[in-house]
Amino acid sequence: MEKKITKQSVETTMEVTTENAMYVVNYTVIDKKLVTVKTDIIVTRLTQVPDADGNPTMQDTPENIGTLRMEYDVMRNDNLLYSEDLPKYMADFCEIVKSIVAPEAEVAEETE
Repeated sequence: MEKKITKQSVETTMEVTTENAMYVVNYTVIDKKLVTVKTDIIVTRLTQVPDADGNPTMQDTPENIGTLRMEYDVMRNDNLLYSEDLPKYMADFCEIVKSIVAPEAEVAEETE
């Protein structure tokens, strides 16, 4: 029996936390090339909830505020409204992408 791998695809999910937000990151590498990165942006907001006696109390609640996505090097945003914090989320996204592709660059340099 002869086997030949014609395409190799790896999907990875990870959580990344920065001072700006927590990100749930899903990315796909096909034939050693990063093809998709999807990050759900989770922030903590102070919300009012009832305590055991029904009295209002404030509590930190995680909230998914939107998604940044890159597919075949094209960026897009899904349901992420403009805010003053948007540049911070974009900068975090760029750092996440760099951290995903950086190990491959280091391996390529070692083999040259």
